[in-house]
Amino acid sequence: MRIKRRKLLLLLATASSIYFSICYFLSSKLITFPRRALEVDRVRLGIKNLQQYGIGKTEDVSIQQANLALKGWYFKPRNAKKCAILYHHGYTGTRYGAMKYYPLFRSLRCSALFIDARNHGESEGHFNTFGYHEKKDTLAWVDWLQQKAKLSEKKIALVGESFGAATILQAAGYSQKKFWFILADSPYKSFKSITSEQAVKQYGTITDFFTFFAYEIAGFRAKFDPDDVSPSGYAPRIQTPCMLVHSLQDPYTPAYHSKAIYARLAKPKKHRLFFSDWQAGHGRSVNTNFAAYQKQVRDFLQKINKK
Repeated sequence: MRIKRRKLLLLLATASSIYFSICYFLSSKLITFPRRALEVDRVRLGIKNLQQYGIGKTEDVSIQQANLALKGWYFKPRNAKKCAILYHHGYTGTRYGAMKYYPLFRSLRCSALFIDARNHGESEGHFNTFGYHEKKDTLAWVDWLQQKAKLSEKKIALVGESFGAATILQAAGYSQKKFWFILADSPYKSFKSITSEQAVKQYGTITDFFTFFAYEIAGFRAKFDPDDVSPSGYAPRIQTPCMLVHSLQDPYTPAYHSKAIYARLAKPKKHRLFFSDWQAGHGRSVNTNFAAYQKQVRDFLQKINKK
C-alpha cells in the first residue's frame, strides 16, 4: 500500500512539475522576446534614411520612467506649427516602425516624437506588458512633449500600430485626457484575447489547459494585471476623437478586434472605424495603398477640425 501511495505521489509531483514548466514557458512567450537593435530594425524595414519619409535631423531624447531610461527621437520641422504627434511602434519593433505614418501628417508641420517602448530598441526594460506599464510610459512622454513643445494635450495627437495602437488607446482611456486625435492601426481588444488566439494558432487548442496559470505567472513576473490590459475596456473612458484602421485581411489580429473597441467608444459620431480591403497584412494598410489611406485620414481630420 505504501509503495502504491509513493508511486501516486511521485506521479502527481511529476505531472505538477511538467504542468508548471509548460506554464512558465508560455509565460515567457507572453512577456519576453529577443530584442531587436535599432540598426537591425532599420535594415529589416528597408529604410535607407529618415529623409525618405520627409524627416530631417532628429534630436536624441530620453526620459526616466519607473527607474527605466526610455529613448526616442524628436523632430521639429521648419516653420513648425503649434502641434505635435507622438508615434508608437508595434510589438518587437523600434521607433523606425512608426515612421511610415509621418508622411500622412507631414503637411500639418507638427513636431514629431518617435519612441522606443520599454524593452524595445534602445529603451531599458525586461518585460513587455502589452500596454499595462507602457500606457504610463506613453503619458510620461506626453508630459515631456508638452514641456518641450510648450503645448497643451489638446494640441498633441497619438499615432500607433498594433501593440502601439493598443497602448495609446489604453493611455488615453487611463488618463482621460482630451488629446487632439488618435490614429490606432490594427489594435487588439485585450491582452488575453490576442495571446490566447496566437497560442492556439502556434501550439493548438491544448494551450487552453495551460493559459490560465500561464497568465498568473506572467503577471507575477512582470508585475502587471493581465485582466487590466484591455483597449476595449478603456474605450468608454476615451475623450479623444479616434480613428481605428484595420485590414480585413489581417492574418495576425483579426479585424473584429477594432470593431469591438469601436463599439465601446463613447460618442461614436466623433470617431471613425475604417476597414481596408486591399489585401494588406497586419499593420500594412498604409504600406499597401498609401493614397487611399491618406484620403481616409484627411477626411477624418477635416471632420474633427470642423468642431
